[in-house]
Amino acid sequence: MILFLFVALLLVGTAVAMIARAFAVGRTRAVRHLGQIQAYGYAATGVESARRPARGVLDDLAGAIGATLVERFGSMREGELRKQLIAAGLYKTPPRRFLGYQALSAAVLPVALTWFTIAAGAAGALLVVLVAVTAPLGWMLPRILLRRIAARR
Repeated sequence: MILFLFVALLLVGTAVAMIARAFAVGRTRAVRHLGQIQAYGYAATGVESARRPARGVLDDLAGAIGATLVERFGSMREGELRKQLIAAGLYKTPPRRFLGYQALSAAVLPVALTWFTIAAGAAGALLVVLVAVTAPLGWMLPRILLRRIAARR
């Protein structure tokens, strides 16, 4: 059972790394081509740096995941979510990016708590219950926090 969980964690980690690499490769190619253009004497303007902050990469990843969710499952009430985001003061956050962050939370929270539980020495039925409870909690928690922030304003 524990071996199965370790293999599952390894596969999830590999999948996340591959997705992050897919986003980074496109940017790396563009920077390399701009470097080749500069070698011929043409200077690119407007390109500040080849490196992007981690926040930008995470936003792109969340946006892509959110767009995939909307395409696969329909609108997911984007209009209502947009109103809640505006009420909470998150004017520049698109609903699809927020949905992507919800999905990331639903995936990362059970994995992280499972890892902590295994590191603490617990196993068995506790892990099954932990994953069964924290996955839906990970999905609902960002929306609950959004509603609380909007209610405070």
